[in-house]
Amino acid sequence: MHPFLMRQNIEYAILVVNQTDNAPFMRGLLFNAGFLSAKYVLPFNPDCFILHDVDNIPERQGLLYRCSQHGVFHMAAAVDRFQYQLFMPEYTGGVAAVTSDQFSALNGFSNLYLGWGCEDEDFYIRIVDRGLTLTRVHPEVAF
Repeated sequence: MHPFLMRQNIEYAILVVNQTDNAPFMRGLLFNAGFLSAKYVLPFNPDCFILHDVDNIPERQGLLYRCSQHGVFHMAAAVDRFQYQLFMPEYTGGVAAVTSDQFSALNGFSNLYLGWGCEDEDFYIRIVDRGLTLTRVHPEVAF
């Protein structure tokens, strides 16, 4: 990721948030913890947060890691595991960019989802319910 991001000439930091216990995986809770931790551990005050699954690696240099003031920016709408097609309209998984204000308005992710799945759909519902827009990267630029 470092060479990819360095070519974009942006200020960034990578904060890895990992669950180490034997409890069911809690993706939403991990993103919430990362968001809150970033405010305290990073050497600068971030306004753009790229919520990034570790198993998503960008394939195209044209994918700019940035936030959109127009809404939540879904960057992994077209990935190899789904034959480069949008998995379902409510899908916000893989990689999404949010501003600090957007994440706060959404109240982050739900901490209630255990195991894999449904936290993405819940995040989509939060976006719609709060009147925010979900913007997707064009499939030719997405992963």
